[in-house]
Amino acid sequence: MGTIFRKTFFRDTIVTVAVLVAMVLGTGAALAAPNHQQGGQIGYGDTVTGTISDSDPAQMWQFQGAAGDQITILMEATSGNLDPYLGLLDQSGSVLAEDDDSGGGLNAMITYTLPQTGTYLIYATRYGLDQGTSSGTYELSLMVGAAAPPGGVGQPGGAGQPGQPGGMGQPGQPGGMGQPGQPGGPGAGGELMFVLVWGGADDLDLVVEEPDGTQIYWDSPSSPSGGQLDASEGNDYCQTTSANPGEIIMWPPGAAPAGTYTVYAVHSVDCDGDSSPVPFELLVMVDGVAVAQFSDSLTEGSAYQNTFDYQGGGGPVVGQPPMPAGGYLSFELVWQGTDDLDLVIDEPDGTRIYWDSPSSPSGGQLDASEGNDFCQTISPNPGEIISWPNGGAAPGTYTIHVQISIDCDQVDTPIPFTVIVSDATAGQLATFDGVLSANDNVFETKFE
Repeated sequence: MGTIFRKTFFRDTIVTVAVLVAMVLGTGAALAAPNHQQGGQIGYGDTVTGTISDSDPAQMWQFQGAAGDQITILMEATSGNLDPYLGLLDQSGSVLAEDDDSGGGLNAMITYTLPQTGTYLIYATRYGLDQGTSSGTYELSLMVGAAAPPGGVGQPGGAGQPGQPGGMGQPGQPGGMGQPGQPGGPGAGGELMFVLVWGGADDLDLVVEEPDGTQIYWDSPSSPSGGQLDASEGNDYCQTTSANPGEIIMWPPGAAPAGTYTVYAVHSVDCDGDSSPVPFELLVMVDGVAVAQFSDSLTEGSAYQNTFDYQGGGGPVVGQPPMPAGGYLSFELVWQGTDDLDLVIDEPDGTRIYWDSPSSPSGGQLDASEGNDFCQTISPNPGEIISWPNGGAAPGTYTIHVQISIDCDQVDTPIPFTVIVSDATAGQLATFDGVLSANDNVFETKFE
């Protein structure tokens, strides 16, 4: 299996970005940010130029905007092998939007409505930032009003009403996912099609890995075989919200190679900030006929995975037999605030998974990337997850521990939390709610 990337590029480099913001706005003259340069000023209607290299992998451009302005930022490579990457930040250094390839080809483009009047910053860089390998010159344009990506391959299909050729239909009635609408007749949407639909404002992503390992996803939206991603209704980066969100990956008739496909549904961004699980449905179609359908729910940072055997030439797609409930077990701890809480799980054989031992021989893994770790980085939606992505969770009794590790805000107030137990095939299995404080800083319960 290849690596599945989440859309958190700038959020993962927020310390570097904050230093740059301080330099640009003159609030951190004593700070140093090696290998980064201040680009300068840019105004509406302007086009500026710059160069990205290993010694200078990013520039910051400053502009003044008014509340309600709908802006478009386009970064186009003009020489070398540069893979442009853009970020839009407010004057505090908070990341408002980011983009890699929406400007056609490898070019980057952001369309965004400014929330307030003030100073904004454009972060012009390359994919991978300091660790990136591309370089070259670029043109950066700032415009008022949305702009369509120049050039490139047109997107297939579209999220239309049920029965429209290539459309994914309505994902369900208000209040529930319901049944996805059927695309049009045989061959209308392509010989092989994967359709992901969900409800709400969050940004979910569909990723399909072809039999040869080639991945089709937001950063690589097409494949040599002809596979193509349509993410036009995908709530991308929370910039636009669709009434019927969904994504499609499809192949023209006769183009999809035979073999085993791996399909992922990834929860990339919690756009509404409520941390609640998002139900989704994954539909697999051959020649316009639904041959498989799966339902589950995801929270930010989590992923669903399944495999499908495709015979080619219009043959059927068959989902692999489901793993027994418990194989793909997941424990998720969520809370609010700046304090550092920790999730600890004891497996049935007594093996403990926690911050100092984040993996186990059975395949259990701790993800503490949003856990306010040591108070160094504060997440807007803190949480930790211990899961078995390999399906190796053993049957038996698990002991769940939650504890306050550090009172980061130094305010002794009770901290409500929730532990959600789920399984990739069986869905949500249990929830546990509790409250921790300085005098009662450890919670323990059992799950069988």
